[in-house]
Amino acid sequence: MKISLSKVFIVLILLSTSRMASAQFELITDVIVSDQSSMISVLGEYVMSGESKAKSTTLLRRLHDGDNPSTHTIVSVFESLEDMEASIESRAKSKQWFKFVKAAHDFSKTNGSYLSIQRLAWGDSLWQQDGYVVSMTLNAGNDKDYLAAMDDWKAANNVKNKGMIRIQKLRGNAATHAVIIAAPSYVDLINTLENIEASEAFAKMKAVTNTTLVGTEFFSVLKLWKL
Repeated sequence: MKISLSKVFIVLILLSTSRMASAQFELITDVIVSDQSSMISVLGEYVMSGESKAKSTTLLRRLHDGDNPSTHTIVSVFESLEDMEASIESRAKSKQWFKFVKAAHDFSKTNGSYLSIQRLAWGDSLWQQDGYVVSMTLNAGNDKDYLAAMDDWKAANNVKNKGMIRIQKLRGNAATHAVIIAAPSYVDLINTLENIEASEAFAKMKAVTNTTLVGTEFFSVLKLWKL
C-alpha cells in the first residue's frame, strides 16, 4: 500500500486556501483488498499505536454503484490541518507505518487518495460501527451558493435521519463536493434517501442549485477505531 506524498502535499496547499474555521479534515484512501480480515488486523495495529494522529479511522467496505474498482476505503479523520500534515510527515520515520505498509503489501493495493473538508453537518458527528453510508459526489457551480442552499434545505425539510448528513468539500477528486448520509441499518439508509427525494424542500433545493451529480456509492462500516 503506497500513498503519493507529493500529491498529498500539493492538495494540502490547495486546501489551505479554503475557508476552514472549525473544520474537520479527512484523508480518504481507496484500496483493493484480497484479505479483509488481515487488513482489519494490520490497520488496527497501526491505528491503535497512536502514530496516525487521527481522531478516528474507519475501514469501509464498498457495496454497490459507482465504477471504482476498489473494494474498500480507509477514512482518517483529523481535527485540524496541522494534525493531518503532522501525520503524513511522521510516516517517513515511523516504524509502525512501515510495518503496516510491508504487511498490507501482500493483500492490498492503493487505488488513489484525496482529501475532504467538512462544510456542513447535521445529526451524529460520524457513522456508526456496523452502519451503512452513501456518498453522492457532485460538481457545484459555486461553493458558497451551494452551501447556503443546502443549509436552507435542511432548515426547511422535515426528514428525520437516524444517523448523520454531512457536506464535504473535496480536493484531489473529480468532484467538488460530496453529500454523505449514514444510518445504523441499510433499511434506515434507504428510507432516508426515499424520504429526502420525495420532499418538496429537496425538489426546491435542486431547482435553485447549479449542480451535476458525478456518482453515488454505498458502503458498510466494517471497522471503526476511535482514539
